Amino acid sequence: MKTLMNSRFYGTRKVPGDKSITHRSLMFASLAKGISHVKDPLLSADTYATKACMESLGVEIVAEPEGWKVDSPGRKHLQSPNAPL
Repeated sequence: MKTLMNSRFYGTRKVPGDKSITHRSLMFASLAKGISHVKDPLLSADTYATKACMESLGVEIVAEPEGWKVDSPGRKHLQSPNAPL
């Protein structure tokens, strides 16, 4: 194995989306008043279900090229859902 001493490495690494982080991001963004961006969410049946739950509370979630834009009235102004979440 070759060891490089006193060298610098540059680069960018993109990690894959994570289901737990996607769920939490949607929920926290839904509690915050205004617009939040969830970048590179993990797209799965579970995360789409969480998205649908937040939308049923009155949160607008729109797909963007880099992820989801979450526009929320804030936790004090969430609506009661018409059906069980």
